[in-house]
Amino acid sequence: VLSCLMEHLYTSAMVPDCQKQLLELQYFVSRDFRLDPRLYKMCNNDAVTLCHAPDDWANADAGVSEEDDSLGPGVIFACLHRYLHPSPGEQKLSRQCSAEVHRVLRQRADNVRLNPHIEAMCRVALGEFCSENVNSGEEMDCLQQNYEKLDGKCKALIQNFTTEESEDIKLDRLLMRACEPMLNRFCK
Repeated sequence: VLSCLMEHLYTSAMVPDCQKQLLELQYFVSRDFRLDPRLYKMCNNDAVTLCHAPDDWANADAGVSEEDDSLGPGVIFACLHRYLHPSPGEQKLSRQCSAEVHRVLRQRADNVRLNPHIEAMCRVALGEFCSENVNSGEEMDCLQQNYEKLDGKCKALIQNFTTEESEDIKLDRLLMRACEPMLNRFCK
C-alpha cells in the first residue's frame, strides 16, 4: 500500500496531509529499504550475487554493527543502482530487480532531500544556488539548472540522475504533474 501511495505522491488526487505523512515515511524507507518488501523480494538474488550481501541482509536482526556499515541497506541499494548501467562485461540486474530499483528511484527523485547521497554530495551547491527562491521539492530542478556551475561528485551525480530521468519519464516530476491530465487522457 505504501508503494502504491508513493507512486501517486505528486498527483492532483493526493491530499496535502497524506502527502506530508508519506514524505516523512519515505525519509525512512529511502534509507533502509528493508522496509520496502517489493524491492527486497525482487532484488534479493541480485543483492547476494552482485553486491555480496549476506543471505539474510533484509533481516533486521542481521543488521550491521554501528562500527561497520559497509553492507548496510544504503550501500546495498547503491550497489544495485550501479548494476542498472554496468561497465562492459559486467553482469546486469535481473529484469524484475531493475524495475524495482527504477520504482524506488522515482519515489526518491520526488524530493532531493530524500536522497541522502545527492544531498550529501551537493550540500555546498544546494546552499550556494538553491537556498533562496527555491520551493521545497524543487531542489533537483535547481541543481540541474545550475549544472555548469557544479563541481566534482555533485556534477557527476546530477549528470547520472538527468540521464536516468531522460530514460524514464516518470522521474521528471514537474513534467508528470503538468502533463498528468493529458497522460491519463491520451497515453493509458
